[in-house]
Amino acid sequence: MDGIKSTIIYIQRIPMETVKLLYLATANQIDMMEHAASRHPEVVLEAYNLARVPLSDVRPDGGEVPDITLVMLPVVSSLADMRECLERVGSPRIVISVGKDPRLWALNTVDAEVAERSYSYLSNSGQDNYDRVLDYILATFSGFDLEVRPPVEMPMHGLVDLTRPGEVFQDLDSYKRACGWDESRPAVCFAVSREAWSSGNYGMRRTLFESLEKAGLNAVAIMSKPKDDPALGAWGLTTTLYNLLTDGGRPLVDAFIANSYMQYDVMDGQSIVMSEAELVSRMNIPVYCPMELRDMTREEWEGSGSIGSLIASRIVLPELKGFIEPIPMSVIRDHSQNTDYVPLEERCDRIASRVYRRAMLRRKPNHDKTIVFMMNIGACSTLEATIGLAHGLDSMESVVRMMSSLRDDGYDTEPPASGQELRETIVSRRAYPEFRWTAVDETVAKGGVLYRMSPEEYKSMFETLDPAVREEVVKVWGEPPGEGMLDHGDLIIPGVRFGKTIVMVQPKRGCVGRECSGKKCKVLTDPCCPPNHHYIATYLYIDRILKADAIVGMGSHGTMEHLPGKTNGLSGRCYPDVCIGSVPNLYVFDACDSAHATIAKRRGYATMLSHIPPVVRAMEVPAETRELIDLVGSFNPDGGAAYRESFGSRLDAGMEKAGLILPASGGETLDRSVGGARELLDSIVSSHVEVGAHVYGEVPTEEEIADTAVASESESDP
Repeated sequence: MDGIKSTIIYIQRIPMETVKLLYLATANQIDMMEHAASRHPEVVLEAYNLARVPLSDVRPDGGEVPDITLVMLPVVSSLADMRECLERVGSPRIVISVGKDPRLWALNTVDAEVAERSYSYLSNSGQDNYDRVLDYILATFSGFDLEVRPPVEMPMHGLVDLTRPGEVFQDLDSYKRACGWDESRPAVCFAVSREAWSSGNYGMRRTLFESLEKAGLNAVAIMSKPKDDPALGAWGLTTTLYNLLTDGGRPLVDAFIANSYMQYDVMDGQSIVMSEAELVSRMNIPVYCPMELRDMTREEWEGSGSIGSLIASRIVLPELKGFIEPIPMSVIRDHSQNTDYVPLEERCDRIASRVYRRAMLRRKPNHDKTIVFMMNIGACSTLEATIGLAHGLDSMESVVRMMSSLRDDGYDTEPPASGQELRETIVSRRAYPEFRWTAVDETVAKGGVLYRMSPEEYKSMFETLDPAVREEVVKVWGEPPGEGMLDHGDLIIPGVRFGKTIVMVQPKRGCVGRECSGKKCKVLTDPCCPPNHHYIATYLYIDRILKADAIVGMGSHGTMEHLPGKTNGLSGRCYPDVCIGSVPNLYVFDACDSAHATIAKRRGYATMLSHIPPVVRAMEVPAETRELIDLVGSFNPDGGAAYRESFGSRLDAGMEKAGLILPASGGETLDRSVGGARELLDSIVSSHVEVGAHVYGEVPTEEEIADTAVASESESDP
C-alpha cells in the first residue's frame, strides 16, 4: 500500500509441524477462513469477529503466541489499540494486516509484496480465494509443500438473483433475460453486501428474495460494497443502484429495499455525481428499510416490547432519510461472536406483501383502484355526533374535497356535494357501529351495510392469525364471531360506497353493543385488551375481501395504531400489524401532534399526510373588559389610604361587571390583587380562538397566516 511502510520485514520461512493462526476479521470472512483451514489438519485457527468482539477481549486460548496473525478489516478505529492488542497476544512474528483503511498496513511485519498479494486474494473474496490465500501464506512461511495459485478475479458489483448463486449481471436487460422477468409484475430491488454474496452467507436475504417473488414481484438484488473503492474498481451501493437500476435517476423498478448503511454519494471515480438524498428524491419510489436485529435472538425479540438500543440505527436514522415501514426481517441465532442472522419467515412475507400492494399503486389504472376513507369516532362518548372526530380538521369536508380530486385524476368516485351531505348520508343510513341510539338492525334496514360476513367466512380468516392472537381474542370476547354487530349470525360491516371510493367509520375498540358510555369498556380496566371480533373482521374485510388499494385515515387520531403489541419492531402477534395487514396506509394528521404521528408511522406503517392547524384569530375583548384594563393600568401604587380604599372598590366593581373573579381586595392585599388582575387581563388579551376546522388542501389567506403567526409568537413568549 503506497505511503505505508512495514515496521519489520519478516520473510524467513520456518518449518512448522502445526501452525497457530490468529485471524481478526468479520463474520463472513471468518466463515470462509474456517472452511479454508479445515482443509489443513496442521492449522489451528482461532478467529475473532471484531464487529462483535472488542479488541480488549482478543486473548488466544492457553496464552500461546500465534505463529501467524492475519488481519482483514475495512476500517480500524484506533491504530494504537490494534498495536496494543498484538502486543498483548505476544507480539506475533508474522503479521499480515490489510484492508481499505491504510493505517492497517502499518501493522505488517512482512514484505509489502506479501501483504499486497494477500490483499488481492482477500479483496476479491469468495471461498476459492480464501482457500488460495491460506495456501499461499502456509507455503510462504511454514514450509508446507502447497501449490500457490493466483487470485481469482471476482465481480466487485452487479445484479444478482439470490436463488442462482454465482451469477452476476452488469445490466438489467441481461438479468431479465436470464432470470425469468415478468414485465406484467411490479419490480423491487434490494441490497446484499458483496462479502455476504461472495461467502454465500445471505440466507436471510434469500428468504426475503423468495418472499418477494412469491408475493408477485420481480426481485433483483444489488451486490456491492457499502462505499465506492476506486482502488479496487468497486462501486458502492448508491453508485450501483444509480448505474444499473436507474436511467439518470429515473427508476427502472417500483420499490427499493435499502440497508441502513445506504449513506454515501453516487460516484464516478473520484467525482461526486449526486448525493444519496438527491438520488432517493429523483427516484421518487418507496424506499423500505426492514430491520436486521443484530443484537436480539428470536426469543428476546418475541418477549420484548421494543427493539431497545437498536431504535436509533434501525428506525430513527432511516426515518430521517425518508425510508418507511421498519419491520424486522431477521434476528441473530445466539450471542456468540460468529453468530448468523436467522430470517423471520413470517415477517419477510409481511414485508413482501406490503411492498407488492404499494408497488401496484404505481401500475394499476386509477379507475380500477379502491380507496377506503376511515373516519374516527369518539370512544365512550354516547353520541353519534362524534363521527368524523379529528383534531383541528374538518374531516367530512376534507374527504369530499379529496374525493373530488381523485375523480379529476380518473378514479371511479362520485363525491357528495359537501361535507355536511356526507355526514347526513352516513347518519341517515346508520353506516357506523352500534351506538347509543343505533342498533344493528337499523343499519341493515336503512342501507348502511357495506358487507355481510358469514360466521364461516370470518372463522376461516380468523384461523389464519397467530395462535396467540386467537387465544387472546377468544379469552376476552368469546368464540368467533363474538357478539357485536351481528344480524342473523352474520357480521355486519357498515359503510357508504361512492363508486370505488368507500367511507367507513372505525369500529368500536373496547366494547360491543349499543352501550358506549364507558361503563362496559374493557379497555378502561385492561389497556392490553385485544380488539373485538367485529374490529378485526372490519380490517380483514378491507385487506382480504375488498382488497383495498389504500386506507386513508382521517385526522388525529384513530385507535388502530394504539392497539396492544410492541412499541416498535412489530410481530404477527401485534394487533396493529394484524389489522392493517398488507394495505397501504395513508394518514391525514395534525402536523403539530408529532408524538402520535410517530406512533402511527411506526406501529401503523402509515405514510403521514400532515395538515396545518386551524386558522386562529385574536379573541375579541368585550367593552367591560377594556374598561377594566384601563382601570388597572391607571393604578398608582404610591397613593394614600383613601385612594387605595377607593381604587379597591372600583376594582371589585370592575371585575364583577366584566364577569371576572379575584380574591377580595383592600388594604395590604391591594397590590397583589392589582397584579393578579393584570396577569388575568394579559392572558385574555393575548388569547386566540380557532376559526373553524382546517379543510385538507385548503390554503389560508395571507391575513389568516399572519393572525396564526402572531398567535404562535404570543403563545411562545414566557
